[in-house]
Amino acid sequence: MRCHYVAVGLILGAVSALSGCSTVSQTPYENVWDRYTVMLWPFQVPEPGPKYKAAMDSVGLRGTQLDGAGGGISKQRLAFVTEEGLPYYVGHTAGKGYLHLTSPEKDEVMRQLHPVPRPHCLSNPATMAAMKKAIRSNVIAAKAGRCVGYAYDDEISAVSFTSPCDTCTSQWCLPRFRAFLEKMYGSIDALNAQWGTAYKGFDQISVVGTEKARIANDPQWLSKWNLSGWVDSREYIDQLFADTLKELTEYTNSLDPARPAGYVGGGGPTAFGGYDYEKIAKSIQWIEAYDIGGANEILRSFMPKAPAVQTWFDNGSSQKNKWYNWYYWAHGNRGQIIWPSSGSDNPWFDQDGKPRSDIAALRDMLVEIQGDKIGKLLMGADFVHDGIALYYGQPSVRVSWFIDIIPHKDTWLNRLSSLNNGNDSSHWNRYGWMKLLEDCGLQYNYVSPGQITSDELIKKGYKVLVLGRALALSGAEAEAIRKFVAQGGWVIADHLCGVFDEHGKVRSQGALDELFGVAHDLSKGLLNGKVLYEIDAELYSDQPIEKKVTTAYDGAPRWNGLVVYERGLQTTGGSKAKAEVDGVPVLVRNGRAIYLNLSPVYHCVERYQPETAAWPGVVLSLMADAGITPRARVINVATGKAEPIAECLSWRLRDGRTALCVIKNRFRSASISGAGASLGDVADTPMKVRVELSRPVTDLRNERTGRTFGNVTAFEEYWVTSEALVLTYK
Repeated sequence: MRCHYVAVGLILGAVSALSGCSTVSQTPYENVWDRYTVMLWPFQVPEPGPKYKAAMDSVGLRGTQLDGAGGGISKQRLAFVTEEGLPYYVGHTAGKGYLHLTSPEKDEVMRQLHPVPRPHCLSNPATMAAMKKAIRSNVIAAKAGRCVGYAYDDEISAVSFTSPCDTCTSQWCLPRFRAFLEKMYGSIDALNAQWGTAYKGFDQISVVGTEKARIANDPQWLSKWNLSGWVDSREYIDQLFADTLKELTEYTNSLDPARPAGYVGGGGPTAFGGYDYEKIAKSIQWIEAYDIGGANEILRSFMPKAPAVQTWFDNGSSQKNKWYNWYYWAHGNRGQIIWPSSGSDNPWFDQDGKPRSDIAALRDMLVEIQGDKIGKLLMGADFVHDGIALYYGQPSVRVSWFIDIIPHKDTWLNRLSSLNNGNDSSHWNRYGWMKLLEDCGLQYNYVSPGQITSDELIKKGYKVLVLGRALALSGAEAEAIRKFVAQGGWVIADHLCGVFDEHGKVRSQGALDELFGVAHDLSKGLLNGKVLYEIDAELYSDQPIEKKVTTAYDGAPRWNGLVVYERGLQTTGGSKAKAEVDGVPVLVRNGRAIYLNLSPVYHCVERYQPETAAWPGVVLSLMADAGITPRARVINVATGKAEPIAECLSWRLRDGRTALCVIKNRFRSASISGAGASLGDVADTPMKVRVELSRPVTDLRNERTGRTFGNVTAFEEYWVTSEALVLTYK
């Protein structure tokens, strides 16, 4: 269905929706989602009936999915799940294809060098009406049973996944986009001053595409860049996408207020796709997002009480399959959605519904993790962080993506989702900081630009703000960060911090340069002095990360094995370089403001190796200065040394006790399938460990075995590393 003409007045009247200020109702939804729940996506399994139920029971599954696509929910499937009392979510509640580009329309707009209209334009009332029609039919049919949530569609996107495609120039979107800009800037003169343009009026403006912005900025020095038109165009699309979801959520709630509404198959935050999670978190009530680019921890931070699940792809190892469930359970997820096959030649179930032997071996784990004790343990719990806030800002994500595409030149449109997921510098920077902190025994929350400007750092009692690859900061953010430091907070940045404003225009001076006591001479280059980008996807698209960074790192200055990022960094004012290489500052300290002229990217894959061995010491020392030390350490009794990649997570339970969860912290690569690889493996063989706590605890007990330890500051226990060690205390 194509978009049909409507009066421009209707569009202009809808512009006020692009505010991003309000949030849909958020509750834990514990009345329908009362425990960790694993739901079978019905792929290559018998039709509803005795065989289907027997297949689920053989593996220990509780839930399933009902599909709302096509003609709506199958009456046969609905009758089956109702009769059996099975929990389920509804997929494609809003139909199929409106919330992402599908063939054949996708083929008409993808790989275009210039902006195009979006098929099923999200500003077209006909698109919204079609989705609401499907929602109404599916919700009315499904709400009588044990429905746990409504998913509008699978793998939704403003385009197709996170593949680049500049939209939308339709007759519905352009007036809305222009009104959006007028609200943002107030006058055409203000916009021209920011964009570097000479428009006579807003009615002359169209969406600024990637190719136009690339030609205007490449191959200039970074110090000359102005991405404002392109960044503002991406901001509009992200806001439009979030507002569309918000309207769908409010409509779904009007039909069934008892269940959460959201979507499944979300992508990592990048320039395309609409995955600005600061906005998304205000627009939906539950989500399944692939854990790409730190999406799982971002959503845990922004939607702390909302049901969040993962899609579980069979990775061919019973140990890794068990670890996958326990890892995301310990990280606060409410369950999994199973894609029950690792390939058409190796399905979970045969034609009779009998599972593969390695899948059947998962039954004990699935029964326990969904049971009344462990399955409900973390419901309604509050995550306990260590006073550390990691920064996530979509403007920085956009600028970082634009730097990443420079080696592609005019073939950037071939940087499809799979290529970008494995090569996005903002993803890898985020991974690096996450794994660094977790490996140091520290936990964190993400914070957004809106939270920073609302003084959430101060109100929520954070001690340290980490600005990882925070390339683009607004003046309001900079002011709030200075206020945070003035009131006793600490701030740590890595490189190029705030050299762009929130619209993507380079500054003559970084937004926080005075705070850090630094200045940037970008003409001297970055890394090896020859490139602007850390990861060259043009050369190493299919290689592991250590291969991708070789070109940029080859010939770069190094400090204790770590690559120095900005070759032209200078100290100013009263700041002091605590470390430097060939006259280039590496660690600059100005009171409670720390500037690290480094990148954590390499740490997440080369953990505990000589090239990255200095990182944990740097982080632990800086955090100790800020008054933050690890809550727990895990010692391998056999070796007497700290057990590598053993992560400790704490949750404050509803009954007042605290849960301590110990899990192997394997690195999952930027892929929707498999468990990834990292130092160490997981096994079913018990390992004796000694857990040392930073303070005495009362009435410690192992919630899985019932063993009690009394009042302790340290204890020894056996840990199966393919599972989680789960303890609680007062």
